[in-house]
Amino acid sequence: MKRINKKFIIFILILFISIGFAYLSASLNIAGLIGYKGNTWNVYFDNVQMIKNDVSADKPIINNSKDSVDFNITFSEPSEIYKFSVDVVNDGTIDAMIGEFIKTGIDSTNEDYIDYSVKYSNGEEVNVNDLLMHNTKVRLIVNVEYKYTTDRLAPENTSSYSLTIKYVQANDNARKVEELVESGNNNTFVLNNAKANSLSNLKIYGNTSQTRYSGKNLYNVSDYCLDVSCVTNGSIADEDGWITMSVDNSSGSSTKYSNFFTNNLDLVIGDTYSIVVEIKSVSGTGSLAYSSVLEQGTSNGQLGNHSIDFNQVSAGDIIVARNNAVESGKWGLRTFGAWGAGQSGSITFRLSVIKGTGVTKDNFVYEPYVGGIPSPNPDYPQDIHSVKDINYIDISGKNLFDKENIFVGHVLSTTGGIQSNNTSWRYTNLIPVTPGEKYTLSWTSDNSYFQCNYTFFDKDNSFINGLGVQAWKYSDTVTIPDNAYYVRISYSVVVSGTTVTRENIQFERGSTNTTYEEYIGNKRIELNLNNLELNKIADYKDYIYNKDGEWYIHKEIGNSTVTSLTRNTTSNSNYNRWYKALPGADQIDTNVNNKNGALCNIACLIGSGNTYNLYDGFTVTANKEIILYFDKWKEKTTQEINDWLAENNVYSYYKLLNYTDEKITDTTLINQLDSLITNNLFEGTNYVTVIGSDLAPTIAFDYEK
Repeated sequence: MKRINKKFIIFILILFISIGFAYLSASLNIAGLIGYKGNTWNVYFDNVQMIKNDVSADKPIINNSKDSVDFNITFSEPSEIYKFSVDVVNDGTIDAMIGEFIKTGIDSTNEDYIDYSVKYSNGEEVNVNDLLMHNTKVRLIVNVEYKYTTDRLAPENTSSYSLTIKYVQANDNARKVEELVESGNNNTFVLNNAKANSLSNLKIYGNTSQTRYSGKNLYNVSDYCLDVSCVTNGSIADEDGWITMSVDNSSGSSTKYSNFFTNNLDLVIGDTYSIVVEIKSVSGTGSLAYSSVLEQGTSNGQLGNHSIDFNQVSAGDIIVARNNAVESGKWGLRTFGAWGAGQSGSITFRLSVIKGTGVTKDNFVYEPYVGGIPSPNPDYPQDIHSVKDINYIDISGKNLFDKENIFVGHVLSTTGGIQSNNTSWRYTNLIPVTPGEKYTLSWTSDNSYFQCNYTFFDKDNSFINGLGVQAWKYSDTVTIPDNAYYVRISYSVVVSGTTVTRENIQFERGSTNTTYEEYIGNKRIELNLNNLELNKIADYKDYIYNKDGEWYIHKEIGNSTVTSLTRNTTSNSNYNRWYKALPGADQIDTNVNNKNGALCNIACLIGSGNTYNLYDGFTVTANKEIILYFDKWKEKTTQEINDWLAENNVYSYYKLLNYTDEKITDTTLINQLDSLITNNLFEGTNYVTVIGSDLAPTIAFDYEK
């Protein structure tokens, strides 16, 4: 288009952050002018997505006018990260560019403990003259990290940081921003306007994560009443806290109950508590009730009665109720399912009781009962997850529904089998999906309701389960089970006896239906690392890369299993200190701290000469050893400790002193890697999703236009 040389300020983007001790608050604002000689100006925020949220803070909120993004952060400890993406969209007819870019606030007084950045999603810095063309968008990545430092802590006083970006009308000095790859949520990337089908400069990075539970959940599912009146009619609880109740009362003449009573629930009179129910699966009819009781066989208690009808909830729902504790009760939570005469159904759910009112269905993250003691520790080990085994990379358009491959028939939710003679329904091929994610099915061709059914399949295309026919709706959102990698959809085409044409059907990632796009294709590429493992600790990471046509693995992280420990008996104060020199100790970099340089599944230290606050707290001086330090072990003998180690898998990950690069020789893996960079992209907008069997890797790549 012909550019207008007259320059004027179109809008202002302001970011303000107030930094206090482990606390930040911030807001992004745009103020805009509209119209120029018949043209329109329409720049706004859209599509905010969490990328990493260590602090369990609420997701940033875009206001109704879409000119502001607000968020609040409360950090608990160093190394926590709050990171999100937000799109800046130019929906007008005027090209814009950045005329001024001003940063203030980060200086020598706070740079040691606060790391803040706003970049484009491809990693480029934001600069003056960056172009934002009309009818395009860029994605900004906002990253705030409370950095770990052994020298300084965040002060109690408050300082501030501001970022001002002034956009002006674009002129001939405008520089195009190569926003080819947009980083999305949960390892999904969006490639805009792909014109060819080859990836290049591909790197596959490792990830390592470990859950650290804080001990907030007061509900101990393992402390249940053993009396037959407490647990009846097939109530079952598994090791992950899921309780299943299933009753067939279809031929009964009175109500049947399934009980599950826990014991001590320590509440404080006057305090407010949140009772959280997670629904894993539900079918049939019935109701679930939960309340606290003071003694077995009574209904009086401190948490009141709450009830959920099966037909009011779906798999993946989270229900939060509030109550004040009015008495200190002996008995814990009284939970029971109720099935009236003629009813039959099953429900699998999980309970949490958390002090306070800060928990919502949107920010809730489940943690098991750990007796108020943070984990990991010997009583509550926490597995370290990394990139290994089988991974997949899915490449597709936004719409996963292939309308050219639809078949007559209905899919049975009980077996996955197909009723090919049921002409009122249609079904799809297996659609690759990401375990644990939400997807939405919708269409816009008519205003009639529809019924749908989902059946789920594992990595080997074997049937897992189905949800049964869902209620009549205009659109439907489903949560994929954690062990499902494929879904088959069947849907109704008959409304009030009339067959209708279901056009513009869309099945897409996310919990809302968006503007319809045509299906352009769907590919799933397997990546089996076999014996390779890719890890990441802080900024240190392993990765796979290509050099001169050969594939290499770059290793920065080592690991070790602990099978025996030696007791430090130099002084009585160190009797609860146990240590082990690690294999290849000369290759371990000790110039890192425990937070950023090592992980252990029961809490440990690798390094020397530093003071750490772990869970019992300790000060040690050691050299390239794994050190365990727990007060509860003071009275144990070396034999008792080593017997315990023999029964428990204790292991650690740590930063290597010297990096290694080795050529990959596994021909199967090489062929899979080669297939990733050849003839895989579709013309148009591509969605690239990375899926891991244990933990998904992250990838970085370019693609040829």
